Amino acid sequence: MLPARIAPASVEALDRKLAYAEQLAKADLLPAAYRGKPGNVLLAVEYGDLLEVHPLVAIAHVYNVDGSLGLSAEFMRAKVREAGHRCRVGPTSATSATVAITTLDDPDHTTTVTYTIDDAIRAGALQLWWVKWRKNEGRNVKDTWRAPIEWGLEVEPTAEALTAAGAPAWVLDQGPGEAKRNDTWWRRPTAMLGARATSAAVRDACPEVLMGMTTSTPDELGWAGPATIDPEGDRPEAVDVVEVVEVDPAEALDATAEPPGRADRPARQAQVDTIVAVSAELDDEGKASARRFADERAMNLSHLTEAEADAVLAHLATIRPPDREASPAGAGAT
Repeated sequence: MLPARIAPASVEALDRKLAYAEQLAKADLLPAAYRGKPGNVLLAVEYGDLLEVHPLVAIAHVYNVDGSLGLSAEFMRAKVREAGHRCRVGPTSATSATVAITTLDDPDHTTTVTYTIDDAIRAGALQLWWVKWRKNEGRNVKDTWRAPIEWGLEVEPTAEALTAAGAPAWVLDQGPGEAKRNDTWWRRPTAMLGARATSAAVRDACPEVLMGMTTSTPDELGWAGPATIDPEGDRPEAVDVVEVVEVDPAEALDATAEPPGRADRPARQAQVDTIVAVSAELDDEGKASARRFADERAMNLSHLTEAEADAVLAHLATIRPPDREASPAGAGAT
């Protein structure tokens, strides 16, 4: 049952929130989904009010995936514990993750959910796909072919495997090297398995802690990383092809895989401090360049990994004012 304190905002309160959202949307440090979009900011502010969290917390943990809201697993677990329920994570690994929740009103029963890599494969999280842009009656159309879900981690996308799977000629022409994938699942399987287990456990045990709103992570809503750039800049139009995905090419970005190693570790404070210091000295053109660099790689500047921070620092080094010396604080460390 939803708490009785939920009530629609008055017109005056909504006007104040809208003015606040319009000002906040001007901030350079906002994620791309909110920057310059006061409507999105207002929705996050309203959601934050509903869940009794600060607007910036909502902005950091609420995701919009094709019009559906998703929440980070960290936020879900925090709200579960805030409500007084016990939430235990583990054991976790690159092949499975378990989350157990014991609620206050039923302390003798524990809801336990284990999500495995096999579950992820069946859900298509590790599926590969290929993309081709073509013209159709003057419009740009994106054809997409997806490899069999059951390939998972076991089948290499060789030319022979593609032929056996019935891939169209244009996929064979592109070859295995042009395969797209959800890099987050491939690079961070432990975290992603934990997120899926968390959302399932919250749905089963205590969905009311999220006020009846979504208990889905962005991944579950179908977010598979940034899309492919339309080289012509027109909006795709659906036609009868292998598969057509409608996207807005102006907002679509090409995914860039991160090198292995420190991709899972959060950025060190020294890296963050250096990024902030160098960014403060950039002119407007430099700041715009830095934002494009982060957006094109689907980086969340509020939650950089160590490897991402190194990449940002390397880019800043190419655009920083010429009289600024490179800071050793941002140098990568293993």
